[in-house]
Amino acid sequence: MSRNLESNMPSDLFYIINFSCAIIASIIGLTFSFTLIIIIITNQQCHTAVCYSFSIQSLSRLFFVIHYKRRYLLTWRTHVIMIIFNWLISSSIPMVPLFIDGSLGLEKESRTCIVKTNAFLAAIYCMIMIIGIPLCVSIMVYCSILYHVRQSTYRILRSDQNINKYLTIQNAKRELKLVRHILIQIVCASCGGIIFLINVFWQALSEIPLPKPMYLLEINLTTMGVSLITIAHFMLNTQVKKIVCRYSCNCC
Repeated sequence: MSRNLESNMPSDLFYIINFSCAIIASIIGLTFSFTLIIIIITNQQCHTAVCYSFSIQSLSRLFFVIHYKRRYLLTWRTHVIMIIFNWLISSSIPMVPLFIDGSLGLEKESRTCIVKTNAFLAAIYCMIMIIGIPLCVSIMVYCSILYHVRQSTYRILRSDQNINKYLTIQNAKRELKLVRHILIQIVCASCGGIIFLINVFWQALSEIPLPKPMYLLEINLTTMGVSLITIAHFMLNTQVKKIVCRYSCNCC
């Protein structure tokens, strides 16, 4: 049985290439992440920037755009509480699979110790808590902000027919920026999430064995998705980009 399993496994070169891609993606993601954190810490003008999860970032924008009259929501204290709450949840969520038998261990097909996709309950739990809920929260918040912006634009246009076209263009640009944020959320979360979900339901519903490359594809795309999130944090922060460009020009 074990010999048959080993014979169906991909070659060592296949694993080397895949793990090399994952390592490169991790290094790129960490580089952007550390650059973002260092720039924000060392530059006073960036201390208002948010460099934590997309969910809290979207909630912060919701407070500033819609609930700006409630001043207590705009304070540092509120944001620190949200960050602490985010860290507590992030630390407690991975604890649950430890209490589900057979959910964690060495997956021979991918040669990694992860939540096994054939442990249906644990895998679905991780999908919902790690990807599903944060993605839904972010999309709902950005859609709410987008709706508020569009309603504000319509009210201004109805109240003043001779409104400056510049203001209309600026509102349209803001709407496009919000839509871009929503699309980035979906793409980053979908990179690893979709393949992971396919692997889980394939093993739960189909009698046909899951193709071995799908295991590594799941891990690589998840790693790339996390790297994309850190790159997106960097690219969407205009202040940080300007500072990095200035430092780069001075060094050259």
